[in-house]
Amino acid sequence: MIMNELDIDYSKMPQTYAVCWADGCPKADTCLRKKCASHLPAKQLYVPSVNLGAVDYAAGECTEYRSAQPERNAYGMRHVYDSVPKNLYSQLHNRIMTRIGKRMYYYCYHEERPITPAMQRVFDQEFQAAGMAVPVVFDRYVDEINW
Repeated sequence: MIMNELDIDYSKMPQTYAVCWADGCPKADTCLRKKCASHLPAKQLYVPSVNLGAVDYAAGECTEYRSAQPERNAYGMRHVYDSVPKNLYSQLHNRIMTRIGKRMYYYCYHEERPITPAMQRVFDQEFQAAGMAVPVVFDRYVDEINW
């Protein structure tokens, strides 16, 4: 799905989100940071921004680039382990928690944070390594901007 500027809900932009003012960047048309810079509320006096001297944006290799395209985030893992045999559950659960982090795992479990595509791949890799079916199916999916 290709989004245009009108599809992005800029009111959801975190107040601490760094915007980018780079002119001439080859990735400017698809960069969320650049799009956010041009859609700041007129009354917002101060805003965090990317230090253009610290990134090589002209070569298109900017480490701060964020795609303006939404990602398919998952929420809820209430039934993820339903088909896992009891003898594999603890090992599989611990391996996933170790890879994505215990705190992040519980944020995701309680739907306080999305299960990003990268985290979904971790679930798939660990389930596949344990001989389980993939892809892992989560409770629901939402296409969202990755701020």
